[in-house]
Amino acid sequence: MTWHDTELFPFPDFELTGIEELTDRRRVRDSLVARLDGCRPLHIDVDIPLSAEAVPVVAWIHGGAWQWGSNKLHDGPVPSPQIREQLVEAGIAFAAIDYRLSGEAGWPVPLQDVKAGIRWLRQYAAQLNIDPDRVAVWGESAGGHLAALVATTAGVAAFEGDHGATDQPSEVIACVNWYGPGELGPLLTGPAAEPAMLLLGLDASLADEASPRSHVDEASAPMLLIHGSDDSIIPSVLSERLAAEYQRAGALADVRIVTGAGHAFAGDDPERYIAPSIAFLQDCFSHELATRIA
Repeated sequence: MTWHDTELFPFPDFELTGIEELTDRRRVRDSLVARLDGCRPLHIDVDIPLSAEAVPVVAWIHGGAWQWGSNKLHDGPVPSPQIREQLVEAGIAFAAIDYRLSGEAGWPVPLQDVKAGIRWLRQYAAQLNIDPDRVAVWGESAGGHLAALVATTAGVAAFEGDHGATDQPSEVIACVNWYGPGELGPLLTGPAAEPAMLLLGLDASLADEASPRSHVDEASAPMLLIHGSDDSIIPSVLSERLAAEYQRAGALADVRIVTGAGHAFAGDDPERYIAPSIAFLQDCFSHELATRIA
């Protein structure tokens, strides 16, 4: 027994806070995914559409070069509030997941934190009215990288961590990756070198281990990759190579290159890519993806 397990400090390791009942949804804010000794806790926000049946859920992973950002939605180049609202309108729950940034902890901690968030969703699936068998991830930029890692590392003990609801699984049924790097090695000599090295704790030898492409096998979750052809920060070829690795392994990937768009779909309208991303997820939730891609 440690000091925080005594009567004086009965802190929970994780918990579900109150569920707010709204006219079109149920909402949870700032629930505790994991209490971390010596560090800020991990939280999660969830919006669940009203339904008589359990609904699928998408875990949203924010970007920010692994250095900044939070699970709190805001207006900006990435239309995350619109993603949330369109998912809820489609009958899919939206969960904004938190993770530690590179200034707080390096690889593989951010991935472990994301997996803790997914396990939390399954821990409270019954109370939230979500289907634990229909959990997907969607991330952009650094969040896309972490989402792709969730899709490709199911069951890898070293990436699970030991915080949060550890009795639950963290695998997902699908992944949407908006312009996240499929591998880190090529970034170490380009514009994203500094944030990539910070994620790796200044240890370039970890680049392969931290690359989704290194972990692809036939069991990897189906993935939709959307990437701007003129992305000067994370080259679109990294998404193409990740999709090719999927195909070599016999897994399902659909890559779409947006001609003329830069990072975060700069020069284009990011909202144009919400609907096809949701359609991909719906196909996965209904097990129709193989037919659609074929």
